[in-house]
Amino acid sequence: MGLYDEFINYIKYFLKSNAISELLSREDGLKHNRIFLEKEHFLDEMLNEKYLRFLPFYGSKGFYGYTNKDIMVSFINSIPGIPDDLSLSKDAKEQEIKNIYHICLLFSIGEKFVTSLHEFAIHLVSSYIYFVSSKKISSNSYKEECDEDDGGYLFERKIKGSQRFKFLTINNIIVLLDGVSCQKSLSEFRNKLNSNIDVKDLKERIAKGEIGGFLKDFLDIFPIEFDIFKNLKKKNPQISCGKYAGIGISMDRRKPDKYGGGEAKLYKK
Repeated sequence: MGLYDEFINYIKYFLKSNAISELLSREDGLKHNRIFLEKEHFLDEMLNEKYLRFLPFYGSKGFYGYTNKDIMVSFINSIPGIPDDLSLSKDAKEQEIKNIYHICLLFSIGEKFVTSLHEFAIHLVSSYIYFVSSKKISSNSYKEECDEDDGGYLFERKIKGSQRFKFLTINNIIVLLDGVSCQKSLSEFRNKLNSNIDVKDLKERIAKGEIGGFLKDFLDIFPIEFDIFKNLKKKNPQISCGKYAGIGISMDRRKPDKYGGGEAKLYKK
């Protein structure tokens, strides 16, 4: 089984983790999404290339993902992102070059992970709910009117407990992908997510086999020497994952159309 399969399986694992389950149970605006996200067979059916696709969005810098709710498919930009403030020394040896490459790859996968959560758990599931409810439940995604970028990032804000993920640090990525932190309570998970990296503790956890999830699968193939982060006093490498770019083809769903689509209202019996 390759890393792509492990990545998809980890999305399922993360969405069913203790921290995310607690989050979903707290948010009334996610009560419909929760019903489906807790079902194993739903995740197995929907987390495949028919509904979630990775495509290179050439010529669209800053665009991360897009969901068309009418054809029920999410697209994730597969072009690798590059973290800021991470560079090679002038006399870099092969091992340092390899280490930087592995770190850049992990950063990019972290960005794809957050984007996939956003597009799948919120937008794609909302379109599915609209379909299976016979259009009685709106496909409008969970958001707040006051949010930036039309409110599309409320879910990430709730995960983080503060601002949304405009950027991801190395600690954000480790906590999101280690398969252990997300099984703690929501408050513990958020505390870890918003902390700084503890290189010594991380190395001890790796040595003891206390790292799991996708991060373990990744490090088994692409090992990283995390001591590099001890020497970064002023610079903190991070990767962008939340700039807004409006591209894509969509339908105006604010008014009913001939085929019966458009914004739906919640009907009372």
